[in-house]
Amino acid sequence: AHFVTGCLRQGFGEEDANRVYDMIVRFADYGFPRAHATAYGVLAFRTAYLKCHYPAAFMAAMLTSVMGNHRKVAEYVEECRRIGIPVLPPDVNESTALFTPVAHTDQATGRRTNAVRFGLAAIKNVGFQAIDAIVRERANGPYESLLDFCRRIDLRACNKRVIESLIAGGAFDRLPGDRAQKLAAMDEMIEAAVKWKKEREELQLSLFGFQEQANWTVELPDVPPLPAAKQLEMEKEMLGLYLSGHPLDPYEEALARFEPTPIPYLAELEEGAAAVIAGMVVACKPVMTRKGQAMAFLEVEDRIDRVEVVVFPEAWRKYGELAQRGRLVLVAAKVQHDDEREAVKLIADRMYPVERLPSAPLKLMPERGRRAAAGHGRTPPASGTAAAGAATAGG
Repeated sequence: AHFVTGCLRQGFGEEDANRVYDMIVRFADYGFPRAHATAYGVLAFRTAYLKCHYPAAFMAAMLTSVMGNHRKVAEYVEECRRIGIPVLPPDVNESTALFTPVAHTDQATGRRTNAVRFGLAAIKNVGFQAIDAIVRERANGPYESLLDFCRRIDLRACNKRVIESLIAGGAFDRLPGDRAQKLAAMDEMIEAAVKWKKEREELQLSLFGFQEQANWTVELPDVPPLPAAKQLEMEKEMLGLYLSGHPLDPYEEALARFEPTPIPYLAELEEGAAAVIAGMVVACKPVMTRKGQAMAFLEVEDRIDRVEVVVFPEAWRKYGELAQRGRLVLVAAKVQHDDEREAVKLIADRMYPVERLPSAPLKLMPERGRRAAAGHGRTPPASGTAAAGAATAGG
């Protein structure tokens, strides 16, 4: 009101004054003065330089900066894969608390390259006290087996729950035995280690300068290895993402024909825009409408994020059998924005099981522009942009 009044006193029209004021308000929501833009430009150049010339160190730092955010960690891991940097699972003999750049030999090609080693602090249930004990003890030599680890580590800092989480997260994978064997033998190994330490303290061999040798062992049991799906599920629980693989991996080539949009990029699409996503159904909530018709709210998760998918009665009658937890699906849908929650949801049009995809590619609609935003956000990649048009087209 004061701005408009001042404009009127200066001889400007009220309509022009209101229009200029509205522009100022929109700009103030996310405005860039030249000083701000210059600083951003400098930072953009420096980070681009580091990513270009020191990609492994740069991505390790980026991953460390978002360690508490599983969605961002998954997004940066996917970016590492895109630019050819392997992200290695956590390892009790190499990992520190944080993500670190390491030298790596590709077993398939024998080529030496740089990689990023997963940080131990990113594993669920593994605290810094346990990590400190692991790193400090391995300075005396690498751990040779799970039994050797239990014998040497301070089991007060690194208890059964921590060890179980380390096994499930893949931190012992380079030691003898598979994850199923280690999980089956863990209790016996911890018990044997506790007993050995107690006997060692009682004998106090170190007072006499003896170099003791462990004269006992616990054999790894002969148990079947974990199914691949179960191992990935445990990884997801411990690390917050699938690292050694993904349930969609066997279908990646077939899905590429439909160019699914990564879920994080859905927010950049316009209201009502068509989108195609591929992912796993992680939750399903069937409900009844006021007219007594069945429908459901799903949560579908891709490699990075998850999104709510609303399946109205007509679509539910056709595709309800696909809405099972753990089912891998391709979903053609329309984008709906919830500005109050700053979230996006999808209204399902069609769904396909990934093992029975349409033989012909979905017909694409004309490319759309990005959703209008207050100077921030990110433009979807070309593949995601093209794919989103497939949702409501025939095919």
